[in-house]
Amino acid sequence: VVPFRMASTFMTSFSRGFGGTNVSVVSYAAKDTSHLPDSAAPMPLADGLVFWPGGGGKVDGDSMPKEHFAIAGTFSEWEPQPMKKESEGVFSCSVTLGENRWEQFQIWLDGDPL
Repeated sequence: VVPFRMASTFMTSFSRGFGGTNVSVVSYAAKDTSHLPDSAAPMPLADGLVFWPGGGGKVDGDSMPKEHFAIAGTFSEWEPQPMKKESEGVFSCSVTLGENRWEQFQIWLDGDPL
């Protein structure tokens, strides 16, 4: 979800009649901020992966990567990209979905698919 860049917008609706009448309506709307608090509340974090069809879950201590976790998928033409370490045991990355709104991916240890 991408927020609007501005707090107002213009919209046009156009219609043609069978008798030759053309109508165009220009609408304007603005966000009513009078009922909002002064400071915006932070957005809640999305839940983590709750279903992993390929298996997985916790990684054993001896299987932890020596360098990094990496993610590879259709969005990167299967080239591994290092994931950012947020805190102990928490890694993240941002993936921009393509025009079909889905991507296949794998999480690799040290950039190795096996």
